[in-house]
Amino acid sequence: MRAHSKRHPRVSRVAAVVATAALALTMGALTGSPVNANPPDRPYPGGQDVDPPDYPLIGGYFSNPSNLTGTSYDMANVNIAWWSFSTIGMPGAANDGQCTPATAAQLSAAKAFRAANPQTKIIRSIGGWGGRGFSNAVRTQAGREKLAKSCVERFMDEDAVDGFDFDWEFPVTGGPLNIGYHPDDRENHNLMVIEFRNQMNAWAIAHDKDPKEYWLTAATPAGRWQTSDFSDDVFAPYDPTRSFDFEFLGRTLEAISIMAYEMGCDLNGDFSMPNQPLYYDPRDTSGDEYNSGVDSVRLYLEQGVDPKKIVYGVMWTGARGFTLTQHWPDDGMYKPAILPTGAGSATWANAQSASRVTLMYWNDLTKNETYYDMSTLRVGSVENAQTIYDRAKWAADNGLNGMMSWTLSNSNSTQYPEIRAAVRAFYPEKSTEPPAPTVKGALMHPITGVEFDGEVAHVTGSAATTLTAIINWGDKTRSIAADVQVVPLGGGEFSVRAKHTYAAAGKYELSVKVIDPLIINTRATNAWAMVGAQVGIDSELDVTLTGTSLSLEVPVNPTVSFGAFTLNGSDQITRGHAMNPAFVTDARGTGEGWTLVGVASDFVGDNTGRRILSANLGWFPKVTFAPVVDEGLAHDPVNVPMKLPGAPIWPGEYQGLSTPKTACYTGGGVSTGRFKCDAELVLGIPWSTPADHYTSVLTLTLI
Repeated sequence: MRAHSKRHPRVSRVAAVVATAALALTMGALTGSPVNANPPDRPYPGGQDVDPPDYPLIGGYFSNPSNLTGTSYDMANVNIAWWSFSTIGMPGAANDGQCTPATAAQLSAAKAFRAANPQTKIIRSIGGWGGRGFSNAVRTQAGREKLAKSCVERFMDEDAVDGFDFDWEFPVTGGPLNIGYHPDDRENHNLMVIEFRNQMNAWAIAHDKDPKEYWLTAATPAGRWQTSDFSDDVFAPYDPTRSFDFEFLGRTLEAISIMAYEMGCDLNGDFSMPNQPLYYDPRDTSGDEYNSGVDSVRLYLEQGVDPKKIVYGVMWTGARGFTLTQHWPDDGMYKPAILPTGAGSATWANAQSASRVTLMYWNDLTKNETYYDMSTLRVGSVENAQTIYDRAKWAADNGLNGMMSWTLSNSNSTQYPEIRAAVRAFYPEKSTEPPAPTVKGALMHPITGVEFDGEVAHVTGSAATTLTAIINWGDKTRSIAADVQVVPLGGGEFSVRAKHTYAAAGKYELSVKVIDPLIINTRATNAWAMVGAQVGIDSELDVTLTGTSLSLEVPVNPTVSFGAFTLNGSDQITRGHAMNPAFVTDARGTGEGWTLVGVASDFVGDNTGRRILSANLGWFPKVTFAPVVDEGLAHDPVNVPMKLPGAPIWPGEYQGLSTPKTACYTGGGVSTGRFKCDAELVLGIPWSTPADHYTSVLTLTLI
């Protein structure tokens, strides 16, 4: 069952601000047509609601259980591992519509690992990219039963797994053309989840186990720009909601891993971009508003998925890239390109090689490190400990429940920097490495044609005794080792100093990477060179912003009328009634976060003793930014709040609005601004209700 209180971010409590809005319902002469009790757009009614895990999940995919006990993976820091992949037999095959079995050796290794490591879930994943068979197998109830039965028998009977993961890429549309599609795939995906849950529960009970210990998860896509089913060369934003009923999956699965990657890959077609940008880049002209990690999560939240069910998915084992159609003076991202086959020569190794002309770029907006090989016009991106930490920290700060990686392999099998970067964000108390240093780029004023020799970046809080650095000077050249010194200043401080001569005047954005012997603490940043004919004169600028208060305003407070209805012996549902909007202004400037909750009194009749329980009142909340004045100024994306609507509530579900429910809220850490919270109100009229005129009061409280 969904626990709506878990949707509330951790915020400091402040004095409550209360506004009330009167709601009225008149029942008597028919003045409008009653709505069917089960309208077509009602969320899918079936399936068993399950709670999210009560701890953040850290893990990823692996292919061979025998490797779980070696040095390939940092299993000491993993509490969930998805075993890839069991495919589904195609029609005509001996295992038509069934899970493909694992080898005896694999089952034995998985069973032994589970027995020795009960704290780590082993989840068998079904499908994978290009995995065929789902659409045919789950089109009928008999097919769904057959598939679930084969998976349970081949893995749970062997004591090899703690559940199953659905990696159907993708129902209805969006995946490779040859996997097979059907218009009913989306609904059949839901029915498949129901059947797996039923059979897993029955198995657990029959084996004297707790059904709650056996999980169902899914790996589902982020918004991205791609071909239309790969059947032609028409590129358009892919809409995951066409493939998946996220409201349903958010209730019935223990976890949903958002694959917030493969945005910059061979699905993109004719323009380059990083594989997994955290934030939106204004240079992205794809037209896909969900084409970043943060925006992908926003899509799921807008569909009503509890953030505690969301696991942020990353990819740190592969490099993605493109071949540009021409040379560009910047990092070559978001430019016309040829369909990629990988990053090729655009790699970190080549960015350090004296024999290559590959440049490293740091994009502080999207939190990406990218590479540009000017000799081959290749551009590419690959994740590292810094970019993984940035994503994990954002996910943890915004109430998500962990991080998934494709795959569990790390760039270094002794330090395991990527998985430990995720641990550092979600379990800081378990991190054994010293904290990462702060690296701040300098503002420099070189003279055209004159060698600059000075500080490029400053490091504080480092636990290292020695550091090295590499610099992209922003003019399509990079530093050589002899011209760079990282000078220790004591107390964890270092000065990154270097020599360089600019040939032309202008503003140059530098990318500086400070390399720590402890890979998890290597950091990149930007610096700036203002190159002119004479030395620039710095003018210090100063501004002070003073915070005020957190406030709630309901500009108008008329009665919201649901109209008149005639009793007909059946339940009736009335929709389309707008709540009086509430405006939340957070001018504190502290980023503490806030939550607006609502609760309604019972609808009381004019005649004594008659009422409609407020459990029959539901809503579908919405939230938007609502500044009184908007001049179109540039916002630092780090400071833009994650505005979130509360979960949709259908009349009669989860006690309706008879108990406090979240209307909207912001994640902790960033919450400054003015917000408009409103909702569509939905009222259920039980068939047993006496004729009368009824009124209720909806109270909104800001905390």
